[in-house]
This record gives sequence, structure tokens and C-alpha cells, in this order.
Amino acid sequence: MKSKPVRIYLADLGHTYYTISPSTLPIGIAYLKAHLDNVFGSEVHVSLFKYPGRLLDALKTGIAPDILGFGIYNWNENLSVEIATIARTLHPEALLCAGGLNIPDNARDIARYCLERHKRIFDIYVPYEGEIVMQGIVRTFLDNPSRSKTMEAAIPGCWRQEGGDLAGDNALPCIPDLSLIICREPWMKCSMTSR
Repeated sequence: MKSKPVRIYLADLGHTYYTISPSTLPIGIAYLKAHLDNVFGSEVHVSLFKYPGRLLDALKTGIAPDILGFGIYNWNENLSVEIATIARTLHPEALLCAGGLNIPDNARDIARYCLERHKRIFDIYVPYEGEIVMQGIVRTFLDNPSRSKTMEAAIPGCWRQEGGDLAGDNALPCIPDLSLIICREPWMKCSMTSR
């Protein structure tokens, strides 16, 4: 019998009080989704979220995510932390990941900046590009489908909370050859070659 796919929610949230801010396409999480879909196929089900209300609705009424990843930037950091806090309450076994430009690339700054500022809500931090690191996180989760087992694993390129402290690895170097990112979507190939 085939097991159910790992349910992954990826969020690059924007404020929606007056208008969407910033009114940008969440291309970072779109790249992650395309890469994960192509690597894992039917083993994963990845959903993207830009609007906080839609993510909250999915968290409250939809199927619980196994992994919930947030793109953290200057404009959405506090919003993402608040939504992650709600997610942790609703789904305590979900693995919460934070990545993006606001994630430092060394343990000292992550411990000082992220753990305290983010209320220790995120389980895993991913500096820089997330495609290869998220692939490792998802592979680890598929092999041992639990938050605690994934957090115990030494996944290259990410930092994780371990007993209130930080454990992990330096950020992976930027991907030198974008062909290393598996992508079969025509629009992604066009976008990737113009980088």
C-alpha cells in the first residue's frame, strides 16, 4: 500500500490590510515547489500561500501540513512569526522551517537574532538558497516521518533547534550551476537561464 504524500505548505506572506504588500510574485517558494515536485513527484503535495488569511483557513480547516516553510524577509518577518505561532498551536507535530534573506548564515547570529526574535518557534533555519537544503529536509522526513526524527538528523546547510540550543551546519554555498536544480517546467527554465 502506498503511503500518503508528505503535505508541505510554503508561505511567502504579504500584508493585506489596505493592499497586498509587497505585491510581488512569490518566486522563491515557487522555485522550491517546482524543485520538490520534480524530485519527489507523488511523494509530496506542495501548496503555496501568499495571503495570510488563506494560510490560516488552510491551517484551521484543511489537512494538517507535515512541513510548513516560511520565506522570511524584512517586510513579512513579524507576520510570519505570528502565523507560525498559530500553526504551532494548531499543529504541534508540524515541522516549521524558516528560510530567506533575513536568515543569517552562522550559528552565533541565528542564536542571537532568530531564536530570540522568533520566539523559538521555528524548528529549522535555512540560510541562502533553499532548493537543495529543502530537498534534504523532505528526504529526511520521508525516511522518518516525524518532526522529532527530522530535527535529530544532521541535514547539510541548515540549523535546527536541539534541546534549546542550536545545532547544524554552515550554509551551503550558492548553487553555482542552476542545472543542478531539477526543473521540468518551461517557464522555470526560461527564468533560470536569465539569472
